[in-house]
Amino acid sequence: MEHSKVGSSLRAIRLHAGLSQFDLAQRAGLSQSMVSRIERGRLAEIGLESIESVASCLDAWIQIDVRWRGPQLDRLLDARHARLVGLVAEALLAGGWLVELEYSFNHSGDRGSVDVVGWRTEPAVLILVEVKTRIVDVQDLLASMNRKRRVVPGLWATERGWKPANVASVLVLPEATVHRGVVARHPAIFGVALPGRTNDVSRWLARPESDLRAIWFVRDIHTVTRRGDFSGEFRLKRGRKRARDTDSGLGNGS
Repeated sequence: MEHSKVGSSLRAIRLHAGLSQFDLAQRAGLSQSMVSRIERGRLAEIGLESIESVASCLDAWIQIDVRWRGPQLDRLLDARHARLVGLVAEALLAGGWLVELEYSFNHSGDRGSVDVVGWRTEPAVLILVEVKTRIVDVQDLLASMNRKRRVVPGLWATERGWKPANVASVLVLPEATVHRGVVARHPAIFGVALPGRTNDVSRWLARPESDLRAIWFVRDIHTVTRRGDFSGEFRLKRGRKRARDTDSGLGNGS
């Protein structure tokens, strides 16, 4: 992250919005001197939460890019993504759902894929699950999920002859402080787009009697073998109770 560029960019946006440093500081709950230091690129002196607060008040986002050992980081993220997809699929299958992974679509210019699609005939309900190991762009993520929710149920009805009465859009994130922090820093956005949380997903899977938009935090515990391969187990955080695999209660609908 180029500190000077971040600072100058936030300053340019502030000026474009017609705000003074004092105005921005009031909105972000910070001191004017702190806003000044951020705009001068002195980010090492400022906590990330304060920087993101300033960006959020300007309708901007801070993107941090992590690089590590060339392609090894991508393989590491792919492995974690696959484990989380596997947990969700196992939980739904244990609850009697029909599950399809990587459901791809291309309809009237709308294209994409859904990590996990679950269907239950009685009642006729559909769940669309988006699995992320990190959130890079909040707006892009939510736009993608909205597009899938708008397009996929109709395609599912046309292709399979199964018309859902209710639809759930669920974002799966690893249970970690960093991910909860991203959600907490955008309360208004996530509160409207995905107001439900893990316990709401649990209740919905037990009685899917309405539509649902929610975030499901999943605990992913893994170890690394001597060869560097991943072996692991899945745990789902549900209230204060934790259990392995689908015994969490989200698998059997309890």
